[in-house]
Amino acid sequence: MSEEIGGPYFRGQEPCHCGHYYPDVLRIKESLGDGGTVVYEYDCCICKTTYTVRMPGVFSYSTKSPKPMDHVEMHDYRKAERRRLRSK
Repeated sequence: MSEEIGGPYFRGQEPCHCGHYYPDVLRIKESLGDGGTVVYEYDCCICKTTYTVRMPGVFSYSTKSPKPMDHVEMHDYRKAERRRLRSK
């Protein structure tokens, strides 16, 4: 069975902007954009792309962006999270 099967992984899980679900979609960066927008950068292993979402809001410097991961670390993290979510 493919590791990239797609969600939802639990009842009531909402899809991300591309239509896929966490952990297939991971937030990899967060920053302050123009006009007070918060810029979120996501990586989707189903779409095979990285995309950016700009949202109005208050950027909090206390909110840290996720720890940078290489592709192997992202794959391993997604695999572990899929197992964890499906076991609930």
